[in-house]
Amino acid sequence: DFNWWSYQSIRRPAVPELDSDWVRTPIDAFILQKLNEKGLITSGQADRRTLIRRVTYDLIGLPPTPQQVLEFVDDSDPQAYERLVDRLLGSSRYGERWARHWLDVVKYADTCGYDKDKLRPNAWPYRDYVVRSFNEDKPYDQFLFEQIAGDTIGQGDATGYLVSGSHVPVATVGQEPSARRQARADRMDEILQTVGASAMGVTIGCARCH
Repeated sequence: DFNWWSYQSIRRPAVPELDSDWVRTPIDAFILQKLNEKGLITSGQADRRTLIRRVTYDLIGLPPTPQQVLEFVDDSDPQAYERLVDRLLGSSRYGERWARHWLDVVKYADTCGYDKDKLRPNAWPYRDYVVRSFNEDKPYDQFLFEQIAGDTIGQGDATGYLVSGSHVPVATVGQEPSARRQARADRMDEILQTVGASAMGVTIGCARCH
């Protein structure tokens, strides 16, 4: 079915035109339009203490310090919030917070799983690559290319994407030739499923048997 969403070209949608002081950005317009469709109303303006806690948790996954809260509450500069957001986006914690989502998508693991659950001592370079990429605000097309073909452009740590998911090691399934071939087939299947689901928006695991 070539009408599937992941096969469609990306298009910039028209921003809803709404007469409301609540709308400050194009994103606000889309949110308010959907709220209106559902018969819902917007929440009230958050106080500054609540605001700094919300944005800090959202961007770096950690609470602000008491001193940071007091400084923001007492800051009368109209650009105080913008400066706060810039500071959080510039924190190394930002990449650590948001890289988790991509690592979950590609099934990254520090151990092999299964009943033996052995440590994978060489897994961490890929994890750190993803964290760095988020902190560098790397374009998505470059991010994806480096993970699929990074060994050709000096980004070998990025290709952990292809083998980041945990798998059953040969030592677990046995040393017989058939078992070793099965283990390799399982690893190849894992790679194809990861690429299909994360980069193409399709689940192709069923193709292995069908």
